Order: sequence, then C-alpha cells, then structure tokens
Amino acid sequence: MVVLVAPALSTISAVASTASAAASSAVLKSFASDGVNFFNSLRTPAALVAAAAIKDAFALQSAPDDVKKSRAWTALRNMYLLLQLACFSSTILCIFISTHAIVNLQCSAGVSGVTEATSLIAMMRSHFEFEYVSVRASFGTGLLAFVIAQALRVRYELRRAKEMSWAAMWLTLASAAFMVAYNNSKSITYGGYTGLVARWGRLSVQLLLERSSFAHPMPLVCAFLTAFGSAIAVRVALRLALDQLDEDKDGSVSWKEATGFVTNLPGRAWRLMTSKDQINQQPQA
Repeated sequence: MVVLVAPALSTISAVASTASAAASSAVLKSFASDGVNFFNSLRTPAALVAAAAIKDAFALQSAPDDVKKSRAWTALRNMYLLLQLACFSSTILCIFISTHAIVNLQCSAGVSGVTEATSLIAMMRSHFEFEYVSVRASFGTGLLAFVIAQALRVRYELRRAKEMSWAAMWLTLASAAFMVAYNNSKSITYGGYTGLVARWGRLSVQLLLERSSFAHPMPLVCAFLTAFGSAIAVRVALRLALDQLDEDKDGSVSWKEATGFVTNLPGRAWRLMTSKDQINQQPQA
C-alpha cells in the first residue's frame, strides 16, 4: 500500500511545482505596450467626438421669434447645448488622462513592479486604476451625452413633421439605451456603467482629498466649481419642476396640484406623442 501511495504523492508534487512555475512565469509578463494600445483605442475616438460636439454645440441657438417665445422649445435648445458641452468636457478629460497614462506607461516600461502582472486588467487595477476607470467612464458618459443631444436636435429640426420627429428621437434614444445595455452585459469590471461611474466618483473624491492643501489649491478650486455648478443645476431643475406643477400659476404648489400632475402624467405623455397640433414656424435663415 505504501508503494502505491508514494508515486501518487510524487506525481501531485510534480504537478504542483509545474503549476507554481507557470504562475510565476505568468506574473513576469509585461503589459506596457498593451496598456498603451488600450488608452490609444479610447483617446482617438474621444478626440473625434469632442470635435463634433463643440462644432455643433451652438447650432440651435439661432431660432425664429416664435420658437424663442416657446418655453418648451427654449428648454430643449438649452438642454441640447448643455449636453454638447458636457460631452465635450467629458471627452476632453478622457483625452487628457489617456495621454498622461500613456506617458506613464512608456516611462515605466521594463519596471517589473509597475507594468508586469498576470493580465492587462490586473495591471490596470493595481497601478493605473484611476486612469483606467476615468477614461472608460468619461468616454462612455461623453458618448451618451452626444447621442442624447442628437435625439433632441432631430426633434427640433423636424418639429414641423411632429410624428416623424418623435419617431426619430425615440429611435436615437433607443440606440443610447442599447449602448448601456451592451456595456452592462459585456463589462468585466465594476458591474456595468453605473458601477463604473460610481467608482470614478469615489476615486476622484479620494484624489482631491489627498491633494487638497494650501500648497496645492487646484483640488479645492475643482471641488468648489463642481459644488457651485451642481447647486445651480439643481435649483434650475427644481424651478422647472415647480413651474410644471403650478397649474394655476399662483406662485405656489398645492398638494392637489402635485397629486393631479402625477396622476395625469401618463395621459399627458400620450397626448404629447399623438397630438395633431403643429407649431407653425417660418423656415430658419
């Protein structure tokens, strides 16, 4: 019995040694060039999207007088502009961080503690997590903002053909929804788009807190501008919501008005999509 067990133990030991050697050799693989290719694959399309966004950002600001007097069309035009600027800012951030990460990878090539890992994802999450998360989240966010902006633009440009404009807008928004669904089904880290953006936010806050000091005031400036802009955006959103709820235009919203608005919301949405009323407008110059 002992003679039979000893060879088996020897075989197991040999297999374990082989697996350990294979694991050790896998750890020694450098992914510097793969990392550079990864960041380049996002930097190039981000540059194209940023150029397209800023080129057409102000395309809807020139409008006929009847459109300017319409609160709904004005809100749509302003939302289009904000989405285009959000797309531009997000993709520019992707370009900047990608370029910085590429330089770091090229400077770290051959340094075993930085560029060598068992996989590209392992290297990214170990030594370049902020850059990896930031470029993915910022590029995805910018692309979504760009697609949604185009949906609003086609609704505005085809406003005289109301049914066609609604169809084009919903189909464009459907492509944005499919992008998110595909990303979430194929994502291998952070659990999809929302998890990726949440991780981006946590890492950004951590970076700002670590660098905030009187000697390094820019994190404080960034935090102040972000908080200030967010507060104004929330105030504008609340003002628009209250304006919609205040049906009698007396400057206050009663409980009856609020519940009535929510109750009638499905019917209002249906009438909005199926109404035959057209806005008679002159062609733009």
